[in-house]
Amino acid sequence: MVIAEILEVHQIILEMRDMGLPSSEPLPTNISDLPPARQRHIRRRPRAASLAERQILLDSLLELSAPTLNFFLLSLLGSLTIGLSLYFNEPVILVFGLVASPFLRPVFALALFPHAHKFRHWIKSLVSLLIPVLLAFLAGVLAGYLQKTGQINRLDGIRFSAPYWLDMAAVALSAFLCVFFLIRQGKLPRKMGVILAYEILVPIALAGFSLPLGLARLWPNAILIAICHLVMAVFVAIIAFLILGFSPKHYTGWMLAILPLILSFTLVIGSLSLSGMTLPAFSFKPSPTSIPINDATHTPTKMPTGTNTSRVIASPTEKLMTQTSTIAPSSTSSPTNTLSPTASPSPQPTRFSIIVDSINGIVIRESADFQAPVVGYANDGTQFEVLDQSISENGSIWYQVTIETGETGWLLASLANTETPTATENN
Repeated sequence: MVIAEILEVHQIILEMRDMGLPSSEPLPTNISDLPPARQRHIRRRPRAASLAERQILLDSLLELSAPTLNFFLLSLLGSLTIGLSLYFNEPVILVFGLVASPFLRPVFALALFPHAHKFRHWIKSLVSLLIPVLLAFLAGVLAGYLQKTGQINRLDGIRFSAPYWLDMAAVALSAFLCVFFLIRQGKLPRKMGVILAYEILVPIALAGFSLPLGLARLWPNAILIAICHLVMAVFVAIIAFLILGFSPKHYTGWMLAILPLILSFTLVIGSLSLSGMTLPAFSFKPSPTSIPINDATHTPTKMPTGTNTSRVIASPTEKLMTQTSTIAPSSTSSPTNTLSPTASPSPQPTRFSIIVDSINGIVIRESADFQAPVVGYANDGTQFEVLDQSISENGSIWYQVTIETGETGWLLASLANTETPTATENN
């Protein structure tokens, strides 16, 4: 009897150990208070967990995605550094700015709203997200106002003038992986957050940078691209939460989940409409129409005196062609036989061609001025024929060319290579 009672008490103790906590004690409100094995089970299989355990995991995700004072301080530091990279046209500074930028927590707080239905938390996250966006835009405006040249070729900023499939794929992949690590590890994946900062904050800063410079075709497109990337990140995060166990609740949750997708398509179509021919993801061919040269340093036509002479036209890069077949008459004797010159073709003006030599493309402006409005862009390797050239007050040489739309514009000569001139002759 005694042995049986001892065994029964031992069995009860073992059952209490397996339970972990007495039934009279409430479940912890923090997931870190649960046993490590139970935490791993909840994080790996949220759908298999109890409702109370899933609520604990949801609360931990909401707390993890809530902005802190450190978030706003890093937003200010990252925005200033990104602005400096635009001012100096230096990609190394841009890398520091992206690393210094905070992890965009509010993006994932917004993605949890269809499941959590906490309106106050949603408003707080939306306002918190607008702060780094506004800081990045203001930093870009300040950099563009102080620089006044519009040189961002080393930063590859023109890529944000239109939607690019690789950028959208990077946003989608990074957003999905961020949700995966948030649930599985319970930590902020800062390395993946750098990609989101590049795809969202950099085009916003670029839009602010191009606004005071008068780049009318760049700054609205960059804003649309940034918003498109932001909305796409929220939508992919919603899908990731759905796959990993946090599906939207009720029909309102599903409507809120579909809304970012609709906005993404709308923004893509809008940015494509605004970008027109300026698609950085696709190259365009220059106009095949031959363009005559109108060089300011053209040598005037010279006509040799004498009988039976031929007309010779000289170009800026050709030596004057002279003929010495005429014998001048003497004043004291009758004229001698004059040799008739052989027929000689008249060379036409040399066609002056250039090829764009800039990996990131170039900007074509309305006039030979860094502050002039942008009329187009050209990719690396694009060939143009020069209409005219000009030297600005600071000594920069500009070429006037005709772009695909038929408009004329000016590009910086230092960003193009000159082809070897060839003279064409008419037989």
